[in-house]
Order: sequence, then C-alpha cells, then structure tokens
Amino acid sequence: MHVKTEPKGDTTEEKLKDLSQMLTKRTFCPGEYFEVGELLLINISTSENGAQEYEVWKKFSNTFYRFERLTVSWMDLDRLEYLLLVYNEDKFDFNKLGKYCEGIGILKEMPMKQWEEKKIIIKKILDEY
Repeated sequence: MHVKTEPKGDTTEEKLKDLSQMLTKRTFCPGEYFEVGELLLINISTSENGAQEYEVWKKFSNTFYRFERLTVSWMDLDRLEYLLLVYNEDKFDFNKLGKYCEGIGILKEMPMKQWEEKKIIIKKILDEY
C-alpha cells in the first residue's frame, strides 16, 4: 500500500519550502502529486529512477490551469523554492498567460471536480505500484 508523503509546515510558505527540499532530495513515483497553497504539482516522470519532472498547475476559482513543467532533478533547492513561492503568490492573468502557454503547448484546464475524480484513480494506481 502506498503511503502519501505530505510537506510539513504551519504556513503555505513553510510547506512549499519543505516540498522543495523533498523534491530535490529524493524521487517519487510517477503520478505522485502535491497540493500546497494555490499550486498542484503532478509527477509526470516515466519512472521513479529517471529525471523527476512535474506539471505545475495553479488554482483559479474552481479550476486548475497547467502552465509549467519543471524538471526538478536538474534544479538546486534555492531555484525550486523560489519558483514555487513566486508561482503560488503571483496573481496570473490567465488571458495573457494562456496565449503564451498555448504557443508552447502546455496550457490546459482541469475543473476541480475532474481533479477529485483523478485523485481517486491515482490513489488506486499508486496503491498497486
């Protein structure tokens, strides 16, 4: 059975800093995800032994928007921590961001209801992993 690891801390900033530590110090199974503050990070790596890559989603209203992909295996702690803190705090203009992200092919929307359904599927997969 898979046991989900959660970042520790009393504030969103502390949790994001702990998450940065976790992601730069160890690897996680494909599909593993972390919800902290306004962010959702989903591991899209092909295996736990390869480069660790994450989709970064930002919550806006009742929808998550994927706007970035990060290969955390190639980042140092300070850089990842900085990016997560900025991404969480920034108030994105999704109209402008959408045009940029569509140009590089990464913008995607996911309603909260759809995410809740996906979490159930991911849990089942990780329990069997």
